Amino acid sequence: MKLSGPISSRSDYTLQLDAASIGAVAVKDAFIGINNFPIKDVKASVGLFPPTFGIELPHSSSTRESPERAFAFSDTVAAGAMFKTSVNATGGTVTPGSVVPLFLGQDRDNGASFTWGPPSKNNTKISLGVFNGEGRGASGVRNLNNGVDLVGRASTTLMGGNLDLGVSGYYGTLAVRGGPPTGTPAAPVGFVQAFRMLGGADVRYFSPWGTTFRAEYMGGVYEMTPDRAQYLQGNHAQAWYFTARHPLSKRLDFAVKYDEFMPISQLGKVAGGLGRGELIRKTLQGGLLYYLDDSTRFRLWYSKGLTPYDPSAASGPLRSRLGLITGEVQITY
Repeated sequence: MKLSGPISSRSDYTLQLDAASIGAVAVKDAFIGINNFPIKDVKASVGLFPPTFGIELPHSSSTRESPERAFAFSDTVAAGAMFKTSVNATGGTVTPGSVVPLFLGQDRDNGASFTWGPPSKNNTKISLGVFNGEGRGASGVRNLNNGVDLVGRASTTLMGGNLDLGVSGYYGTLAVRGGPPTGTPAAPVGFVQAFRMLGGADVRYFSPWGTTFRAEYMGGVYEMTPDRAQYLQGNHAQAWYFTARHPLSKRLDFAVKYDEFMPISQLGKVAGGLGRGELIRKTLQGGLLYYLDDSTRFRLWYSKGLTPYDPSAASGPLRSRLGLITGEVQITY
């Protein structure tokens, strides 16, 4: 349930509560916006809200084709059934085949963002924000990396509104164990600051025949093992997706989506005995969006994993490729 509205002539608020099928009720959005602050045509947002990185991460389910983000941008492990996500909290042996989403739990984060966007035909916007970098949690969030992350984005519209282009940047760290436990008895080693220095580019095109195409890519330094158990110096990761949406009638749309996440993108670098070709996660998705009226939308969606759920398993159910069907009703009031 998402609530928003004005506070004054220059400010507004947003509050969203999420009652998930798995887990407790959680606060997702809790922030205020202030127009023309600190200067004209700049809007400040302060509180808990989506980081302004790319298109897929900050946009909500009501404006996406798929009910969940592309799995490299997943908000929780429950949202990505194609992922094997067991993690050793003490930094023990890296779990072979475990791949945690790129921005796990970071669909929302605590911080402040400033967006400059004067009224114009090309809808140009430039955003710069500072965030905690640890995402959100139902039990609260601690700043484990002893710092803040910087997020920037610039976007514009061309071709009379038919083409949207954007670039994004992310600079920050994440606290992970420096290695496996040492000594007798074994004791966990301390945390180190793993760099996340990512760049992204996105494009959206509205075709003359009504089909909307969207693609997004991101990649860069990501110094942690795919299961986030240990530090992996100099590691690089990359992720991308492509989606197309076409109206079948005035009220019915059909959409397809393909995405990939490569937690290790370099040849020769391994984690848990597996390299980039074995750890890559791929999904193919598709579904129908039906608009009953201006306020009610039905969604039927299917996601199919194209890579083994556990690439370290030689056979059995963990080696299979999983699928997930989602039915959803959205009401705006």
